[in-house]
Amino acid sequence: MNYETRKQTIGVDVGNGTTASSSIELRSGITAVKDSQIAEHSAVIDGNSYVLGENTWTYQVNRTQNADCKNVTLYVVARELQARNLPPGDYDIALGVGLPFQHWSTLKGDYKAYYQDGQKHNVLIDGKNYSICFTSVAVMLQAYSAFVDRLSILKGKMVMLADIGDGTLDVILFEDAVPKETGSFTEELGVKSCFSMAKRNYKGKTQKELSRNTFEQVIRGQSRVSNTLENCINQAVNEYCRNLYNSLVEGGYDEDAMSLIVMGGGANIVKTYGGEEFSGAEFLLDTKANAKGYEAFMRKYREKIGG
Repeated sequence: MNYETRKQTIGVDVGNGTTASSSIELRSGITAVKDSQIAEHSAVIDGNSYVLGENTWTYQVNRTQNADCKNVTLYVVARELQARNLPPGDYDIALGVGLPFQHWSTLKGDYKAYYQDGQKHNVLIDGKNYSICFTSVAVMLQAYSAFVDRLSILKGKMVMLADIGDGTLDVILFEDAVPKETGSFTEELGVKSCFSMAKRNYKGKTQKELSRNTFEQVIRGQSRVSNTLENCINQAVNEYCRNLYNSLVEGGYDEDAMSLIVMGGGANIVKTYGGEEFSGAEFLLDTKANAKGYEAFMRKYREKIGG
């Protein structure tokens, strides 16, 4: 493997619900185990065995306090290398990651130091070892980075961008493609809160538990369930969409004066169930859009500095 092949540029979007690169997406949870024989996503990272992708995280602003976030990123980077048909071996990675607008200025230094630790990390997947070193790290604006190659969408107008993740709703207000701090905010109003409402509704009606998998399959139209369960989920989703819209309006959204773009894991929910309030919104349904934006930015940066 030549030197240029060893140098790879990868963007990774680590969320509370899912983590994605330009090719890979899985749930963000990671659990230490003694060994795994059946899990879809498992790896030995720096000598420790993990199962990944089977659960989500609770909302947390700063994830640099332990190794979980880094290990999930390492796993996704190794899977991305596999998706690019690259062999096991040593890789120097130019890594692009992101933070919500509200936390970017205060935490970007912490995240850069967290990832760019000068260490080679070994990720063993299916008997193949990837030795990964994050040689350069850029911490970018979440949501905004998804538009790095299409800023014309934001130019010449006021735009409210709503990025609906699993744990939070992150909103950025743009004026002529420039983010405005005073009009931007974060609320714990992600998809997980919608699931919690549906779970409460169903348990209140039947005393039964609703799993996250069943919830997701129903809202995607991939599963036929009883009328009782369907009604419980529909009631929750409709209330959730109303709560989202009210939050946007309270945050300054004016449908007569600005455009609304909805993205993230919850965009499909709003597009399907949002009703008249969201009829004028544009939807970015690619759940890997942030990761692709981070990668595009890093590529441009590396070309600029010749690295």
